[in-house]
Amino acid sequence: CSEEDAALYRDAHEALPPAARATLLLLLWLLYQQKLEEAKCSLRGDLPERADVLHAAATRVAAKVQAALPQTLWVQPTLAFFRTAALLSNGCYSGDAPPCRARMAAMLAADGWPSAEIS
Repeated sequence: CSEEDAALYRDAHEALPPAARATLLLLLWLLYQQKLEEAKCSLRGDLPERADVLHAAATRVAAKVQAALPQTLWVQPTLAFFRTAALLSNGCYSGDAPPCRARMAAMLAADGWPSAEIS
């Protein structure tokens, strides 16, 4: 991540209560999972189970938002949501980084889908 991203994270992290900090860190773990696996990082103790619970909760919230957003006719927020949901479900931290684009294209290809570009 860029220095600007790190500064934004630090500011947000410091403003949160401890329980929210833990949730934010686990959410970042889910988004950066591919990069962290390559660096041979892993979660210990009960954190893998907590990450699974968070992922399931995020998926449930995403499903509710997915159903509601198109009805609002807000095109840009809807596209932003779907981009974020794709990153979360594929364990990617960026839609622009070459490793993430390759991972998402490989996942789509494995399911017989072409890689899509949304602008």
